[in-house]
Amino acid sequence: RDIQEEIEERGHVHGTEVIFVGKIKANKALSTCFNLPDKSLLFHTIMVHLENGVPLQFEDRYVNPELAPHYLSTDFSKTTPTRHLLDVVPVTSAAYSIEAALPSELEAQHLKIKTSQACLVMVRTTASSNQVASLARLVYPASRYSFKGAFQ
Repeated sequence: RDIQEEIEERGHVHGTEVIFVGKIKANKALSTCFNLPDKSLLFHTIMVHLENGVPLQFEDRYVNPELAPHYLSTDFSKTTPTRHLLDVVPVTSAAYSIEAALPSELEAQHLKIKTSQACLVMVRTTASSNQVASLARLVYPASRYSFKGAFQ
């Protein structure tokens, strides 16, 4: 789900702190994940999503530029990466894992927590047809967030 929609459904205010927006050359692990040649160009964003001014999610995302060529020109203070990608890339599959973990120094700094504070970490890939569109690592302080959902 889009974190902005989730926050607004609770009647709260979503905010974004953009940390990094740019291009990178894929390392071996990213090349393998995206099924691209080594050192292929990927878009990379890092940001924090806030709920009523409190950091709720640290998002570290890689995007296939072939599928979302205008991703880097998106104003992420107005729309989330998830919303942008849902609007431009038809998702045909997604895979994710969720685990408890400690945050990195950078994650803890931007989430305004200690590195010893437990977090929930979701790693999610989304694909369109046979191409991986996005790989995201989403880190939530466990004291501020729980995963909830229903399917029909």
